[in-house]
Amino acid sequence: MSQKRRMIAMAKAASPRKVELVCLKNRYGIASYNCGFLYYPQFDLFTPDPQFKASAPLCPTPQIII
Repeated sequence: MSQKRRMIAMAKAASPRKVELVCLKNRYGIASYNCGFLYYPQFDLFTPDPQFKASAPLCPTPQIII
């Protein structure tokens, strides 16, 4: 088994799994943000990750084009 497949298998076996949501576009709110969740597959449940540290925004200065 290759290193990549081994890492994927380990990530799938973890409970809870760490998941990062990255928003690239948002029509009615802030765009370019990310937030972390913990996913519990046995319950199909997402909860906020209290240890998640958001990285810098993808677009540090929002631009409005008219």
